[in-house]
Amino acid sequence: MKYLQEDEMYRVPSACSFEIAEFCIQYADDFEAMFGLSPDVFMEVAMYHWSIMTKR
Repeated sequence: MKYLQEDEMYRVPSACSFEIAEFCIQYADDFEAMFGLSPDVFMEVAMYHWSIMTKR
């Protein structure tokens, strides 16, 4: 079995970002209570981070 390493690891959530965002939006109040950010703001920050990590 091969494990994902380095930038490969960040490509998976980036590729599934739409599905992740849709799921989080369904539970927006709970999500914001837990993370202190709305799902859309969280996803913007996450996408930015994932893009930086894959360009290393």
